[in-house]
Amino acid sequence: MKLKALTKYVLILPSLIVAVAAAEADSPICGDPNQKAGEICYTEHKFPNNDQIGLGDVLGEILGSGSKTQSLVVDRASPNHVILDYQEFRDKVIGNVSPLTAKIISSSGNAAIIDLLQRETQRLTDAKAELQVKGAICSPSVCTSLQNQISSIDELLGRIAKYKSEVVASGGNEKISFSYTKSPAASADIRILLRQRYLGDASKITEQTTKLVDQSKILANSIAPVPTTSSILPSTNSVLPTTTSAIANSDLPTTTNNAALPTTSAQLPTNNSGFPTTTNSALPIFIENRCNQPLRILVRYQRPNGNWQIAGFPRYNLPALKTTQLEQRSGRNATSMNGVFYYIAETADRSASWIGNDNFSIEGYGTLPMKKVELQPVNGKYTISLRCS
Repeated sequence: MKLKALTKYVLILPSLIVAVAAAEADSPICGDPNQKAGEICYTEHKFPNNDQIGLGDVLGEILGSGSKTQSLVVDRASPNHVILDYQEFRDKVIGNVSPLTAKIISSSGNAAIIDLLQRETQRLTDAKAELQVKGAICSPSVCTSLQNQISSIDELLGRIAKYKSEVVASGGNEKISFSYTKSPAASADIRILLRQRYLGDASKITEQTTKLVDQSKILANSIAPVPTTSSILPSTNSVLPTTTSAIANSDLPTTTNNAALPTTSAQLPTNNSGFPTTTNSALPIFIENRCNQPLRILVRYQRPNGNWQIAGFPRYNLPALKTTQLEQRSGRNATSMNGVFYYIAETADRSASWIGNDNFSIEGYGTLPMKKVELQPVNGKYTISLRCS
């Protein structure tokens, strides 16, 4: 605030004391614990000047050296207040005492608040950036919570930006020096009514920021990292479109080469040898999709003639919540006399995938990390069952 803006409020006439009383009645006293941000308040500073004439004054008077200058310093009422203007009042004036001349000697009253708001803005911005990165790999259910958190951060960032603008616009005056001249024998009781603006309790912003940042860290840590392998690798013969899946959800089966494999409802072999059951006749193979999303899947199985074959549904055309018989490319049903199968699969929304540690070079697909399962026939068929929950 410029000095000119301060001095225009100087009142030195006793007749204006009534106006001051009205001003005091309209504004609360600074320091009220129930004060609201932006509220104008006042404090009153009294400077009695009834000093007895000292030796220097007597000599000055005798020698005719004239008046002398005295100074007063007025501080803001308390932190988070800035000085807007002042009014001067006098009582018991004796002799010649000049009007006050004001000079700002400290104008950083809001600097601490601005520094705090900048710091909290950066903390929130960093938390938001981390959530946005996680948003690229989250499942729909987790993405909803993540987006809600980002919206909460944006809302607080908006309030901080508005608050900062108001603090900057309020100026930063916190200390003013007043000077006046008086003759050696003169005196006056001077009162200064200091009007101030309360900027609010900035510590509340820190509390809100800390709460949001902590919540954001918990949410971000709940989202699994991107797997190191592709879901089903790019195809060279257009049987599968080129794609790289982004799969992660702590509630859904997500595996990588180093992670534990997802559970399956298929029964494991129960014969005493510990090896998968080999039947005397070829049995059909079924895929049970127990997810609420269509699946695509490739299955490596052993045909009755002993050769290993690939079949499956490479275009997300395995219906949700249905059991479908596996067919060869020729349209004939896939059958096997061996309960050992390898497969790789993912849901259409890529929220879940099934990959394993057994790598096979598949014509048209390259090398795929397939999951191994050993099944017993049930009701005259093999069933590979995939669950999302």
